[in-house]
Amino acid sequence: MAKYVSTSELTPYKVLFDNAFRMVQSEARKSGLTFEHHLVGSAKRNLVVEHPNKGFDCDYQLYLQKNTQNLSAQQIKELLMDLFDKYIPDSFNKCENSTSSITISKIIPTQSKKEFTYDIVILKDVDSIPQILRVVKQGNSLMYQWNKLPEMKHFIERFKLIQGPQMWDDLRECYYKKKMDKINGVRYHDKKSFQIFHEAVNETLQKFHI
Repeated sequence: MAKYVSTSELTPYKVLFDNAFRMVQSEARKSGLTFEHHLVGSAKRNLVVEHPNKGFDCDYQLYLQKNTQNLSAQQIKELLMDLFDKYIPDSFNKCENSTSSITISKIIPTQSKKEFTYDIVILKDVDSIPQILRVVKQGNSLMYQWNKLPEMKHFIERFKLIQGPQMWDDLRECYYKKKMDKINGVRYHDKKSFQIFHEAVNETLQKFHI
């Protein structure tokens, strides 16, 4: 049975990521890249769902600040994957080059199932609109590109409109159902938790005619 994860269960993973990111950030700077990072979506709001066989995840955004050597989208992602492989403990799998993220999973060896996953998306702002680094398959090749995410621009302001126990209960229920759809492979195959969370917030506000 899936359940929400407690804050105490999440904290060690957050600390581990923060420590690794500081090392990644320091080395990336040598290649002319500077980033800031944010824990986002459900993990930031303590609304993380754990599946008994697929574990739980935390979504992070790495926001590109400077790219003084004009590295390509592919070079940026490959560099970050190499650095996270270097500084995330060996108990985690090597970075997976997912469509819209860097995915790093920890497997329970004795049970061959996931315990935990980091999903790390790479973003930059262009004219105040977030763009996400995505990988698209074209035949046998991979194309790296930046895609606009205009729906994210006003998310913080909209999230602040969630007020009162009834709205929070509805948001928790809405997000849980959507997350279970993703876990069970019903839909949201190519969406990260923070994107599903944004959708749940918008649907909750619509329900209350806001």
